[in-house]
Amino acid sequence: MSLTKWGGLLVAATLLNPSIFANTANIGVISAPKITIEPAFDYYHFDYKEDLTLPYKSTEYGYVPGIRIGVEVTNTTLLKDRGSLSGHLRFSSAEVTYDGSTQSGVPVMSTTRNTFYELAGFINTNLFPKAPIRCDGFIGLTYDRWDRNLSTYSEVYTWISVPIGVEIKASPIRSLGLSLRAAYVPMVYGNIGINITSPPINLALGNVAGYTLDAKITAHLNPNMALWTSAYLHRYQFGQSGEALIIDSNWNLYTIHEPSSTTTVYGVMVGLGFGI
Repeated sequence: MSLTKWGGLLVAATLLNPSIFANTANIGVISAPKITIEPAFDYYHFDYKEDLTLPYKSTEYGYVPGIRIGVEVTNTTLLKDRGSLSGHLRFSSAEVTYDGSTQSGVPVMSTTRNTFYELAGFINTNLFPKAPIRCDGFIGLTYDRWDRNLSTYSEVYTWISVPIGVEIKASPIRSLGLSLRAAYVPMVYGNIGINITSPPINLALGNVAGYTLDAKITAHLNPNMALWTSAYLHRYQFGQSGEALIIDSNWNLYTIHEPSSTTTVYGVMVGLGFGI
C-alpha cells in the first residue's frame, strides 16, 4: 500500500476517534516553571545575651525594621509538581540598647548600631503526595552576617547554617492558605572579626544548633497575586571561641576570646506574592 493511502487511513481514523492520540499529547512537553516573587516588610525584636558571670555582662535588645525579598520556583524539571526551589535575601538595621559592663565590671549603658544580612536557599519536597494536608520536608543553606558597631570598636559575625525541617500547609477555603514551618538549624561555620587592632582579630566560633518556628497566613487575591503575613520565632547560639593574644597601645600583653551567647528574635512580616 502506498504512503498516500496509509496517510489517508490515518487521518480518517483520527477524525472518527480523536482519543487515539489523547494520551500522547504531553509526551516530550515540559510545562514552564512558575516563579513567585515575594517582597516583604520585616519588623522584629532582637535580644542578644553573652554568657558571662555578674558583674560582667553584655546584652543588647531592641526593635529592628527590615526588608525581605523571597522567590519560589515550582513545576521544575527536577522536582516536577512534588516540590519547589526557594530562597530569600534579608536585610535589617537599627540602633538598639546595649546593657553591658567594662572589663573591670563597671556597668555601661549605650546604643549599638546593628546591621544584619541573610542569604538563604532551600529545596522543598512533598513528603506525602496523597495526604489531604500537604507536608513538605526541606533542607537549606543560609549565610548570615551581623555588623555590630559598639561605642569603642566594632565586630563582624559571619556564620553558615543548614536548616532541616518540615512545613505543613492547609487551605480551609480556596482563597486562604495556612502554613506552619519548623526547622532545626545546625551551624556548620562561625567566625567573628574584632576590629580592635589592624588587621582585625578573627576567631572561630563554636558551632551550636538553633531552631526556627514560622506561622503564615496567605490570602490569594487572584491566581497571580497574594497578600500574606507571618509571625516567627528564631533562636540561634554561638559557642565560645578560642583565645587570641594581643598587645594594646601601652604594650600590655593579654588574651581575648568571644564568650558563648544566645540570640532570640521574634517578629512579623507583611508581604505580597507575584506570580510570573
